[in-house]
Amino acid sequence: MLEAMAYHAVGYGGDTGRRYTVSAICACRHGGTPDNVENHILSQLRDLATTWLSHLLFMVKVNGSHTKRHDDTPSVIATPTLDDTTTELTQGASNSRSEKFKLQRDGYRCVVSGAPDITFPDYPEDRIHEVVFTQACHIIRRAVAEFDPPESANKESQYLSALTTFDILRNYASVPIANIADFHEALDDPSNGITMNFAAHRGFDTFAWCLKATEVPNKYNVVYYRGPHGLHGKPSEIAFSDHSAEF
Repeated sequence: MLEAMAYHAVGYGGDTGRRYTVSAICACRHGGTPDNVENHILSQLRDLATTWLSHLLFMVKVNGSHTKRHDDTPSVIATPTLDDTTTELTQGASNSRSEKFKLQRDGYRCVVSGAPDITFPDYPEDRIHEVVFTQACHIIRRAVAEFDPPESANKESQYLSALTTFDILRNYASVPIANIADFHEALDDPSNGITMNFAAHRGFDTFAWCLKATEVPNKYNVVYYRGPHGLHGKPSEIAFSDHSAEF
């Protein structure tokens, strides 16, 4: 777990993410007494790994929510800026599932396959067989911001869990503070969404494939982990552009 977090840190948060991860692991060496140094280090490493697993990987891999995870004592080492996060976060995502992502921005098409959405304006009748049903796919899942406010009865642990997840994202993935402050709104912002057909969306959500940034702005390599992945033709790269002005 710790090795995986360190290995992927640069890809997620650049140098900031790497420094956070390495610093957190190294910090586990501090503390304890001369007669229990080894046990203390192992205990600290275990707590750190458990926190990363329950408050980051569980939230995104299993699509869990703060009402489902059971680690009520997150590692302090994993959340170095938790006090700042607390002052910035006051409520979780609403239950509204209204999609704010702009089909218009993606040209009324699945950005992966290029197939037109069923709502594509004035699409030729003789090519109607080409249309697909698309969905707005969240890049960072909504579940990470779904929790009840701390003043609700017996909901303090949900709130602490949410703060912990946000603080890890803030440091590991270099998520800007402005996004954390209004995370419940940022998750439904077009910048956190991609328009895809059902099959591609399913493959993305189940980690059958992902996008890896290239040195060219808005161009990504497609990384495949397993099949079926839902990407017809198995593209090797995808380029994004704003088509809003075309409609």
